[in-house]
Amino acid sequence: MSSNQSSSDQPKLKKPVKSVIPKLQNCAVNLSLFRKVAAEELRELIEKVKTTNPHKAFVFDPELIGPLSLIVPYSFFIPKGSGSSEPEIGTLKQEKIAFKQNVGSIFYITRPRIELIKIMAAQISNIVSQQPVPNIYVIFVPRRTLIAEVLLEKMNILQHVQKPLMEFSLDFIPFDNDLLSMEYPYGFRECELEGDFSSLYSVARSIMKLQSVYGLIPNTKYIGKSAKMTFEILREMRQKTESEINQVNPNIGNLIIFDRKVDLVTPLMTPLTYEGLVDSFYRIQNNLVTIPFLTVQKKEDEKEGNTEQKDQNEEQSTKKVPTRLPLNDDDDVYKQIRHLNILSVGSKLSSIAIEIDKTYEERKNLNAIEDIKAYFHQLPDVQQKHKDLSTHITIATELKKETSKQEFRRRIRTEQDIILGNEPKICIEYIESCIIRQDPLPSVLRLVCLYSIVRNGLTQTEYDHLREELVYSYGHFVVLTLKNLEEAGVLRKSTSKLNWSSPFTTLRKSLSLFVEDLDEQSQKNMAYVHSGYAPLSCRLIQDALNPTKWDQLKSLFKGTEHYEYIGDEVIPNQLSSDVTLIYFIGGCTFSEISALRSLQVQNPRLRFIIATTKLINTDSFLSSVFEKI
Repeated sequence: MSSNQSSSDQPKLKKPVKSVIPKLQNCAVNLSLFRKVAAEELRELIEKVKTTNPHKAFVFDPELIGPLSLIVPYSFFIPKGSGSSEPEIGTLKQEKIAFKQNVGSIFYITRPRIELIKIMAAQISNIVSQQPVPNIYVIFVPRRTLIAEVLLEKMNILQHVQKPLMEFSLDFIPFDNDLLSMEYPYGFRECELEGDFSSLYSVARSIMKLQSVYGLIPNTKYIGKSAKMTFEILREMRQKTESEINQVNPNIGNLIIFDRKVDLVTPLMTPLTYEGLVDSFYRIQNNLVTIPFLTVQKKEDEKEGNTEQKDQNEEQSTKKVPTRLPLNDDDDVYKQIRHLNILSVGSKLSSIAIEIDKTYEERKNLNAIEDIKAYFHQLPDVQQKHKDLSTHITIATELKKETSKQEFRRRIRTEQDIILGNEPKICIEYIESCIIRQDPLPSVLRLVCLYSIVRNGLTQTEYDHLREELVYSYGHFVVLTLKNLEEAGVLRKSTSKLNWSSPFTTLRKSLSLFVEDLDEQSQKNMAYVHSGYAPLSCRLIQDALNPTKWDQLKSLFKGTEHYEYIGDEVIPNQLSSDVTLIYFIGGCTFSEISALRSLQVQNPRLRFIIATTKLINTDSFLSSVFEKI
C-alpha cells in the first residue's frame, strides 16, 4: 500500500460547525467586554508594525493557541485588503522553524517560561543566520519578566529582537456566561512546589482590571495562604491606583478568593456530572472536546464511483469520525444537561426529545400565513437542537456504558470509603491492584494522595510499601514524582502510628461533606456532583456567603496550616451588589462549577462569576506536579 493510500485511510478530524467562542448572553456583568478589549489590544500590537514586506508569521506558545481561539478567530490574523496573503503559523515546539516564503516580520506570542524562551532563542538564531533577515517581535503573555529579558540577553538573542519587548495582558479568558479563566497551568506547581509566587501578581492584576471596569468590590474574603497573599498584593495595588478605579456603584458586591491548597480532596475525586465525565473520558480543552465515535453522513462524492456500495443498507452510508465538538451554553441541549448527575441525563434527554417532537407536530395545525412564517422562522433553531440532541444521546450512551462497568463502580466505592474512613485495609488492597494492573499513573497516584490527605498522612509502613510497588510497576522516575507530591502537600506522611483523627474528618462532619442516601437526580444538595461527596471548597464558599457561619468558619481550621490565612475586609460607605466573584487560585474543577451553579438554582438571589487560574480535572491537576523526565 502506498503512503498516500495509508494516510487517506486514517480518520480525519472533523472540524466543529459551531463556533467555540461563546456568545456571552445573560451575564451577571458584561464579560464580552474583556474579549473585545483583549482583541483590540492584540490588534494594536500587530498593526503598529510596518514593513516593506507585508507577509507576516506568527509563532505561538502551544498552550496559548487554544485560549486565544476563545478571544479571536483565525481570520483575525489574516491582513485585510487586496493582495494580502495568509500568515504563516508556527509553534514553539522544535528548535528549528521554516517558512514557505520570505516573511517581513515574525511575531512570537508566548508566556515567559524558561523552556519556551530557550526554544525561541534557538529558532531566532536559525532565522537570523539566513537572508533576508525579517523583523522579529516578541509579545509576552500576560507580561514580560526580568528573568525572560536576562535569559534572552545571555543567549545573545536580545540584539536580534525589535525593542521594546511587548506585552499582551491577557488576564481573563471568558469561557462561558459566568466563567473566566487565566488558563495558566503552572500556578499551583509554582506556588506550592517551586516557591515562586509571581503568578499571584497576575491574579491580583486581573481583579484590578475587573474593578477598573465594574467598580470597587466592597466586601472581600480570602481562604488560604495564596489567597491572603493575593489579597495583600491587591490591597497595595488599590492604594496606588485608587483614583483610577471606577467610582460608580459597584456591579460586583463580593469577592471570595480561594486557595486550592485548602481543598486538595475535590480535584482527586471522580466527577459524576455529565460535563465532568465528558471531561474525564474525552478531555474538554478550551470549550472543545474531541469525540472519537460520532457518526456522520458520508458526502455524496464519497458514495459515488462504487456501485456496490450504493446498494447496501443505510447504515453503511454513515461513518464514524473523530469530531471536535464545541461545548458551552450556546448549545441549548448541553446547557440543560451539563450539570446533571449522569443518572439524571437520560430522563432529561427524553423530555427534550418530546419537546422537539411537539414543535414538529405544530406544523400540521398551521393555517394563517403569520403562523406559518413564525414556524419557519424558528425551524432552523429547532433543527439545530434536534441535531445537538442526537449528538448528546450518543455521548451519554457511551458514558452510561463506561460508568456501568464493574471497575468504574469499584473505584467510586473506594473513593467514598476513603472519604468516610471505611475499610482502610480494603482501600489499600484496591490501590495495590491498580498498581499491579499498571493503570495510568495519574489515576493511581490520585487514589494514593486522596488516602493520605483524608487520613492525615500515610504511615511509614504504608508509604514504603506503596512506593516499592510503584517503582516496580512504573520505574524509578516515580520516586521523583512522589517527592514533588510531598513537597506540594498533595501526598502526606504521618508522624504517628495512630493518624485517624485528621482535620478532614472534622471538616467532613462539621460541614456535612458526605450525604448518605442522597437523591442524585435532585440538585437540592450539591453533593450530587460526586454522588454523595459535596466539594469542600464549595461548602466553605457557601458558608462564606452567610455572615453568621463565616464567623464560625475560621475555628474549624484551628490547629491546621490554614488557620492564620482566613480573613476578610469590608470597605465602608460603599454600596453593594448581589453579584459575587469567586476566584480559585490553583485551579477549579467542573464539579465545583456545577456545585456552585446548583447553589444559584436553590437561591435565585445569588449571582456568581467564577474565575480561576486554570480549569483542571483529576489527571491534569496531579500531572502539573509530576517530575518532567
